[in-house]
Amino acid sequence: MNQAIQAVAQALKQHNRFVLTTHVNPDGDGLGSEVALAEWLADCGKQVTILNHSATPEVVNITEGKYSVNDLLVHNENDSTLAFILANMIHNPNLPRAMGVFLSQDRPSYEDQLEQQIAKMKAKKGEGDLQKLLDGDETWVIQ
Repeated sequence: MNQAIQAVAQALKQHNRFVLTTHVNPDGDGLGSEVALAEWLADCGKQVTILNHSATPEVVNITEGKYSVNDLLVHNENDSTLAFILANMIHNPNLPRAMGVFLSQDRPSYEDQLEQQIAKMKAKKGEGDLQKLLDGDETWVIQ
């Protein structure tokens, strides 16, 4: 085991309180790594605090005057980072359970892709003849 890994392992054994952070404007990888490590440390009986420079979800009450509607993050179902944050809110008992459409992506369906592939091969090789294929000498035995 190299020295850096040994040093981290030793620190994890010796200490009971940890503060985790990630880079500014965190993406799904940064937040996911943070949450995963926090859960693992908590499972090991450690106290964990996540502290980020950029905004992370927090439940607020806009009727108390400290926050207004302008302070709220409005979800955009086309933003994969926001979708990741919503999906991982389940790991924080102080946050509500997020439900609904987290991420919407326009993609061709499996059927559309299959039909395109068949059309491409028909254009390249022609319609084909199933009977000719069955009567041909290109056969194999499955055992």
